[in-house]
Amino acid sequence: MVILEDVFYILTSTTNVRKYTISGTTITFVSDITLSNAITSAYGFHWDGTSFYVTDGTNNLIRIFNSSGTQTATIAVFPLTAATYGLFIDNGLLWSAFQLRDYVTCIPIT
Repeated sequence: MVILEDVFYILTSTTNVRKYTISGTTITFVSDITLSNAITSAYGFHWDGTSFYVTDGTNNLIRIFNSSGTQTATIAVFPLTAATYGLFIDNGLLWSAFQLRDYVTCIPIT
């Protein structure tokens, strides 16, 4: 789940993101967004206000989708043999958290 201001998104399947709004104590379903390419082994999911970033562990990619679900780019990453815990953006860089052996480490992707 990703929360940004009064809107949040949940990746509910390999091709679906569900959008909700929050107003006070009320959560309201807004819409389903269908991703143009299926995601397998989706360990990380991030929304930056413009794009969805989703890991595709089977294909060693981070897939980038616009707000309507159309894939706009991919980023090839090293083989995802370790567990991927998530994606986040800090200071304009896309980072990923991985478990390598007994440690969790964060590395910049872009």
